[in-house]
Amino acid sequence: MRKIRRPPGCAALVIVTLVIAVIALGSAAFLYRDGGPLAEGEVEIGAAAPPGQALALPSFDKDEVLPAREWPSACRLVTQDDVLAILPEAEEIASGTVSVTGVSPAEFAADPGSSDDATAFDGRCIYAMRLPGETYQSTRLWVEIQAIAHPDLIERYYTRFAPSVGTEQGAHGADACGLSALFDTVWVCRKGPVMFRVGGHTTVAFEGRYAPADFAWRDDISPLVVQTVSARIP
Repeated sequence: MRKIRRPPGCAALVIVTLVIAVIALGSAAFLYRDGGPLAEGEVEIGAAAPPGQALALPSFDKDEVLPAREWPSACRLVTQDDVLAILPEAEEIASGTVSVTGVSPAEFAADPGSSDDATAFDGRCIYAMRLPGETYQSTRLWVEIQAIAHPDLIERYYTRFAPSVGTEQGAHGADACGLSALFDTVWVCRKGPVMFRVGGHTTVAFEGRYAPADFAWRDDISPLVVQTVSARIP
């Protein structure tokens, strides 16, 4: 059987060709995710609405805390009109509330009845909506009240239990904001007597951004939500 003689450098050419093919496949995998191309987004990002009606909160004595059962609904902090100002192309907007309980396991074990005072039945407000390109109401925007108390106590509580990483974007009307971890997507903020969190997610790509990406929501949408909430806290 006659041997096939390859010209010098042929083996190296084959290796280079294979490497280029692998890189091309990798690039294709990066550009296509979930079955579709990651094109630059076209969904519009609006702006925070003008300040709405401020919450009616009591004045606090030093270290005084407002029981969670007396908290206002978190949906008072962000309304449907606010959502439309931030995401003007949103459709089929629906909202609901979820209870928030601030009792630790140790406190509950000592006094199970204590959870009654420490439960805010409307402590988290969630908006579901459909943005262009979504078949269902796949986008969520939410705000959650974490504590209401004398501002000095809120500041100490925030420093002790809340974020360890700054947003590097300022506080957008709040007294302070941060993230619980380096790659966290939830903003934790305080303004006067209120400590709160904002977050959300979507499946779309926003104008000028490549997505879907939680970080696009964190960096472009959440600051507008924080600004909206902060404007309602006296």
